[in-house]
Amino acid sequence: MIITEKDIAIKYKTHNADEWSIMGLGYRHGKTCVVSTFRIKKKDDEALFKERLSKICIHEIGHNFGLDHCKANPACLMNDANETISQADREGIYFCKICSKQVKSLFKD
Repeated sequence: MIITEKDIAIKYKTHNADEWSIMGLGYRHGKTCVVSTFRIKKKDDEALFKERLSKICIHEIGHNFGLDHCKANPACLMNDANETISQADREGIYFCKICSKQVKSLFKD
């Protein structure tokens, strides 16, 4: 897990964007992920900052474990935030039943 204060971006072919700012990036079945605090800073509320950082870190680690974005439950931590912090704020700090099942299957035996 790499955490940086710098803004990070990707080339996003779907939106035909050479530079698309993101809060984090983790590849499915990867070993490393990166999270930027650039877009989640909130000077007045340290608790909210920590909650947002926790959610984004766990989300990106979920990708490393092979999870894709969840479309089954808008409150699932694996829901795509679509680069809006308000979506991340609506998510819980948990995986939905479908995503939880996928994660648990990784740790069988």
